[in-house]
Amino acid sequence: MSTPPPLPAPSAADPTPRSRRGVLALVLGIVALVLAFVPFASYGAWLVGIAAIVLGILALLRPASRKGPGIAGIVLGALAVIASLVMSIVYTVLFAIAATTAAASGYASQSAGTPVGGSGTAHRVVYAVTGSGRASAIAYYTVSGGQSGQTTLSDQPLPWSKTVTVRGTLTSASSVLTVVGQNAGSGTIACSITLDGKVVAEQSGDGKGSTAQCIYRPGS
Repeated sequence: MSTPPPLPAPSAADPTPRSRRGVLALVLGIVALVLAFVPFASYGAWLVGIAAIVLGILALLRPASRKGPGIAGIVLGALAVIASLVMSIVYTVLFAIAATTAAASGYASQSAGTPVGGSGTAHRVVYAVTGSGRASAIAYYTVSGGQSGQTTLSDQPLPWSKTVTVRGTLTSASSVLTVVGQNAGSGTIACSITLDGKVVAEQSGDGKGSTAQCIYRPGS
């Protein structure tokens, strides 16, 4: 009498279902990391990154699951959260600069490409920014009789000054003189506007990133 063949040993449970959370965590981590560098999408990418971290942790808690995808999902999710926060700040700053530049350009477009001033009396305007270090940005604007000039500079050593000649009659209705300086260091930054030898506007700021903004409307 022949011996019946041995029954096959029961196979281990298929780990695939238990690995789905790890794989999903990995996929969400990749998606979150990509979205972190996309404008506007970066503001919500951190939520996807947190989801990847949570799923990765749940996957690691299952003994029979593969650890690799879960660990990768946690790492990518954490990187995505950090990148999302950093890039959101970067994009916010860039959007603010773009909006400010657009507004200034629109303000100066009253007579685009036309030098400041026309015929008539010449006025000497001196814009100055002083401090102990450097200015991360300096901008000065001159508007007179509908004609305007605008200049923006970056990373300027201090003290700094610029002399502009404005021709024509300066009145509060049609003229404005402006200079703005942003502090790159931790000391004090100050600005001033001198018109025909007389200081007509002064302001100062303290600390890194502080600004000094001087605005003067002749005749006001």
